[in-house]
Amino acid sequence: MEFRPLHDRVVVRRIDVNERSAGGSIIPDTAKEKPQRGLANQPNRLEKLASIGIVRKCHRGQEICRQGQPAEYWYRVTSGTARRCVAQPDGRRQIVELLLPGDFFGFTALNEYDSTVEAVAKDTIVASYPRRRVEMLAEADPQLSREIRQVMFEALSRLQAQLMILGRITATEKLSSFLLTMAERLSDQTLNRVDLPISRYDIADYLGLSVETVSRSLTSLKNRGLIALSGPRSVRIIDRDALEEGGARKAYPKQLEARRGSDSLSTRSSRAVRANARSAERLGYLSRAHLPRRSDPIGSSRFRESATLP
Repeated sequence: MEFRPLHDRVVVRRIDVNERSAGGSIIPDTAKEKPQRGLANQPNRLEKLASIGIVRKCHRGQEICRQGQPAEYWYRVTSGTARRCVAQPDGRRQIVELLLPGDFFGFTALNEYDSTVEAVAKDTIVASYPRRRVEMLAEADPQLSREIRQVMFEALSRLQAQLMILGRITATEKLSSFLLTMAERLSDQTLNRVDLPISRYDIADYLGLSVETVSRSLTSLKNRGLIALSGPRSVRIIDRDALEEGGARKAYPKQLEARRGSDSLSTRSSRAVRANARSAERLGYLSRAHLPRRSDPIGSSRFRESATLP
């Protein structure tokens, strides 16, 4: 897998909460952006980190952090979309998470990143926070420590949601769950329309399917009146109840019943499940033990040991 250096064509500037753009509005940062959905996206969350944050503007395909590199920063997507990928031993890539505005990432119980994160949308903007500086602030501020644990739990819930999608029986069920999840995460006013932030190739990689299967499943959902397609990435949900039931249950009840007695997960889906399970295990430990107690000074043996799994 070819990796691009983080400094390649990245615009970097330190956040100043008093800085204003040419139009007079405060620049986007983790404290001032428009609230989105999810635990980590509530207004005024983690605004104490704004003073140590660095804004990075990345082009499409730009690496933000790389698997195996020292985990020196935590990150938040402020606009655009990013994908978290794991490199397989044979060199192939598996997308294990989609990161949308408001999502934090980079948490690991290890000293190295366990995945690579790349910008997907054009001009994706990411705020980065020095990990050690955040830990020092969290030690002195119990409220900040609680808020950091909260966004860690949100990251864990995203992994669990992905495991649920990959555990669906058929390709149509996987795609139905994916569309509903994207509609909930992306829509501001209505949950019935969604502009997909990634290509069908990335959707296929994310769901452990082939791109041909993704295209056939979209066409099938469209022909049965469950969705409408107004462009390559624009989807309108027509029959939400049918999608919530799995999309295919009403059309193929006998075939689905026959398949329920067998293990039908594809090899690619199984790899994604294992990768997400490992990340979920690490995040579960991290949320309990990574942040130091107030009584444990920086540099103590307990503080150093908290960065590794037992």
